[in-house]
Amino acid sequence: MPHEPIAPDPPALVLPIGPFWSSCGPADGPIRGRDNLPGCIGLHPVDPADASIPFRASWQCGIAYAVGRMADRRGPVVVYRLTLGKSELPGRWICVGRQFMELGEAAEYVGEGRNPPSPDHYGWEPAPY
Repeated sequence: MPHEPIAPDPPALVLPIGPFWSSCGPADGPIRGRDNLPGCIGLHPVDPADASIPFRASWQCGIAYAVGRMADRRGPVVVYRLTLGKSELPGRWICVGRQFMELGEAAEYVGEGRNPPSPDHYGWEPAPY
């Protein structure tokens, strides 16, 4: 009795981890709530403003959906979730200088804009932790 060959399992889908770019938004800072951008923007694998990259290489590969805002001293920063096709990339992202950064990586940048804790008017300051 001949044995039928067992088909191997298909390889697991590996999502790219970036960097990802947007074709809209400020060129030098994060996208803020006051920028009046739509709730979803295009996601690109390379910087679409870079003229040295062929046009076809910079086509949109996904969508970034606005899911909330994060407080910042200079105005709220828009937080996005990124999708490639029907797959969602893990984590939350912000767009700084048209490049998406995962929220954990961008904490240093956004943290600079937060208001420092104000001391109590009796001279007591909150603990740093």
